[in-house]
Parts: sequence; structure tokens; C-alpha cells
Amino acid sequence: MEILVIPFTLIMFAVSAVVAASTRGLGRQVLWFFVGLLFGPFGLLWALLARPQGRPCRYCREHVKDWALVCPHCTRDLADA
Repeated sequence: MEILVIPFTLIMFAVSAVVAASTRGLGRQVLWFFVGLLFGPFGLLWALLARPQGRPCRYCREHVKDWALVCPHCTRDLADA
């Protein structure tokens, strides 16, 4: 029974890293699963501290790509005047 504790714990860290990364807007869930699986609590901490790429929209504060001219969330113009 004790032999199942370590794999179960590592899988829980992997799933938690995926959930943390996806709620923060980070892509590549498979990558975050393996980071959480291989590094355990450090992988989860990494997923919690990682920042999404891009910049926040000045109208709705959702993250958009740096090269975006229109926000895909609120459809406002992001071109600098």
C-alpha cells in the first residue's frame, strides 16, 4: 500500500500543475503535466509563478499576443495611435 503513495502524489502534483497553468492562461498542458510529474511540488510552484506571454488588453485586462491589433476577447482596437 505504501508503494502507491509516491506515484499517486506525483500524479496529483502533475494534475495540479496543469490546472494552475490552464487557469493562468498558459498553454501546453502536456508540458505542464510532465513538469509537475517530474519535479513534484517544484513543478506546481513553477506553474503558479509562470507568467503568460503577451500583454494585458487595456480595456478588458485579458492577455493578448504582443503583435495583436484587435483584442480577441473584447474586440477593441489595440493599435497605438
